[in-house]
Amino acid sequence: MKKIGLVALAITTFGATMALAPAAYAGTNIGWVWNSDDHDAKARFRNVGDHVDLCRHNNAKVKVQVRTGRSGTRSGSYNGAIDTCKNLNWNFDEGDWVQIKVCEVKTAFPDDCSPWSNRGFA
Repeated sequence: MKKIGLVALAITTFGATMALAPAAYAGTNIGWVWNSDDHDAKARFRNVGDHVDLCRHNNAKVKVQVRTGRSGTRSGSYNGAIDTCKNLNWNFDEGDWVQIKVCEVKTAFPDDCSPWSNRGFA
């Protein structure tokens, strides 16, 4: 009888604890965003680990700008081999919204950039 009472108490305590615990937040990725129709640069956001992948597809340097609701703004650039990517590992506030903009960097002209992406969540 005592064993059953202890098991019931443990189950009740666990249930009450889970009911009061905050819900876990499921982040949202942002799929590949291209700089423009000429596809010189692309970037994406992966919420697990807060990674931004930035890829270069021509001779120009590429950059990504990231803005968030609470974690501020950041940017990164890449000038590696053509058709390769750089992994930028950043840490954003849990549940914070994230947007990215990817650009081909031009020297004599304005940068060729995408609009801001739809929001993902860290």
